[in-house]
Amino acid sequence: MINKAFIKCWHEKKILEEKKKQMKLVPDSISGIGTNLSNISDLSNVSDTTGTWKVGRPAGTTEARKEESQKKTIEAKNEIAKRFASIKDAAKKKGERVKHGTLVRLINEVKEKTGVSAKILPSAIRRRLDRQSLHSHHLAGGQVSPLVKIEPTILGIIIQMARMRQCLTPSRALSLINSLIKDTPIQEELVAWKATNTPNTSGIVGRGYWRSFLKRNKNKIVSKRGQKYELNRQNWTTYANFVHMYNSIIHEMVDAGVAERLDEPVCMDRDGNVCLEEDAFGCKVQHKIVRPDMCICGDEVGGNISMKGDGHVGGELYLTEKGRVPQKKTSTRNKKFTMI
Repeated sequence: MINKAFIKCWHEKKILEEKKKQMKLVPDSISGIGTNLSNISDLSNVSDTTGTWKVGRPAGTTEARKEESQKKTIEAKNEIAKRFASIKDAAKKKGERVKHGTLVRLINEVKEKTGVSAKILPSAIRRRLDRQSLHSHHLAGGQVSPLVKIEPTILGIIIQMARMRQCLTPSRALSLINSLIKDTPIQEELVAWKATNTPNTSGIVGRGYWRSFLKRNKNKIVSKRGQKYELNRQNWTTYANFVHMYNSIIHEMVDAGVAERLDEPVCMDRDGNVCLEEDAFGCKVQHKIVRPDMCICGDEVGGNISMKGDGHVGGELYLTEKGRVPQKKTSTRNKKFTMI
């Protein structure tokens, strides 16, 4: 914090002296970084052009740490319950009782090994043994939906759609989940699970599951109001934006396994074969498409169903009597569309 404050103060000093130079009150050059900043009289009206200092942890760090701590606590409870059950079974076979204080010592041992600081009560472990539920997926118990195993896939689709600026609404995301499990073994597991735990036996999930899904993954996705951005080609068709676009696309293609990164940039011909520089087609490339059959290239064109003001299609001629203009019925409804 002291270092940041010092650098910020030095930047403010630099800005102030630049303003004084413009007013010809100080020499044209300034000295290097110094520790004596007492000659700065008034900095209240000087703005820091370098931006404000951000303090605190990065966004999402606190929730991620809480989730990691909960996972460790759940794993510790599961291990304690499993080991204590085996100790009780061994003592029962010998016709003996478990020594007093064994469970407390076991809890302290597992907590020290796993680094868990949360309080684990012996009564909670004994209740697990009574109801024969040694393994749990939740910190406070409860049922686990069969869809938990595919939630990473659902999260990946939602996040990827948001990166493409095609964000899903909660209702569309719920429809996506139901379409993913339709006519699959997971849907059969869901029907059987609902028949046991709920009065509803349908093979779809609703708002209740969606609320639980958001709660479990609150450090990964959020539901919030959107922000509109201007779609103006003249503003965004810059070299830097195109470089960023292609770098982002090729990164996703490498992650998907349809492309691989080469050690060094090479020249390629039209067919994608490595060649000499004089036979190259375009610039050097550092990635090679290994699965072109998995890549789909598309384009879009905009149109309007309104035919008002349209010109002749290919100079087509129409017959009419002399002195009259051939006329055609046209649609004037102003409805734009996009065709992929």
